[in-house]
Amino acid sequence: MRLALCYILAMTPEEQNRFWAKVQKKSDNECWEWQGAKNSRGYGQFFTGGSSKSVHRLSYQLHNLAIPEGLIICHRCNNRSCVNPAHLYAGTNADNMKQASEEKRLHSQSKTHCKNGHEFTPENTVYRKQGKKEGRSPDSVYRYCRACGKEWRKKRKNTPERQKYHAEYWQKYRGIPVSLRNLFPPNDESI
Repeated sequence: MRLALCYILAMTPEEQNRFWAKVQKKSDNECWEWQGAKNSRGYGQFFTGGSSKSVHRLSYQLHNLAIPEGLIICHRCNNRSCVNPAHLYAGTNADNMKQASEEKRLHSQSKTHCKNGHEFTPENTVYRKQGKKEGRSPDSVYRYCRACGKEWRKKRKNTPERQKYHAEYWQKYRGIPVSLRNLFPPNDESI
């Protein structure tokens, strides 16, 4: 496994002192809060080496030297401004999403009602696997509202009115299919 470039090598002792001066250290098992600048998502930022870097990545590199290529730095504590190296680990994005899912922190998991206002109760919720979509793990699951599914299937029911609507659509927009030419003669209004 190749190692990614390490930003710490470029940090001078003065920069490291400036970095740690912006950290509110507590005990080893508590979060060490970043007191400096943060980006719009709440992650601490520190300017070094000519650009702004994420502080949790810098803290991980100060204690573990380098981040393996292809991995990101995740928080065990789920505190975006924490720089305690005991709370940080190198993992994949899938690891990070799995942790968020297990801890019920994903946005969709916080929803109590579907977009049509039906409550997500055990009786009204259906869970399905995502399938083999690109970029998704084969184990990922989504949920949908059973009441909305019933309404959708009711609309899709093949009724005579629906057949007539589709025949008129095909006649007007797509030309008259051979199988429907005798059923619906063209009107003067639709031509």
